[in-house]
Amino acid sequence: MSRRNFTRDYKIETVRQIVGRGVSASQAAREVGIRQNVLSRWIKEFGIAAEKANGAKSSGKQKSARRGAALVGNGAELTEVQRLRRELHRITSERDTLKKAIVYLARDGQQPVA
Repeated sequence: MSRRNFTRDYKIETVRQIVGRGVSASQAAREVGIRQNVLSRWIKEFGIAAEKANGAKSSGKQKSARRGAALVGNGAELTEVQRLRRELHRITSERDTLKKAIVYLARDGQQPVA
């Protein structure tokens, strides 16, 4: 059996379509007619720039969305996406801090006054 070779453009376009649809790697691999490990390697290879730009670990679906954002659009759009991700991370951290403060203050208010 001979080894199939795919062009870089084919791999990128395949990853874009799969990430854009939000399907699992195994389902997409069956649809495309390749092994799941091959498709996963393509996603890692062509989505690594997005992970480095974000710098945070997250769930598989979030990583797939980031990879899709990195593969779509030009440099200006990518820069805007990176800026928005940083802002979202900052705001999410602030929200979590406020939630913890509310819980702390609520507990403090339940204690009897001497």
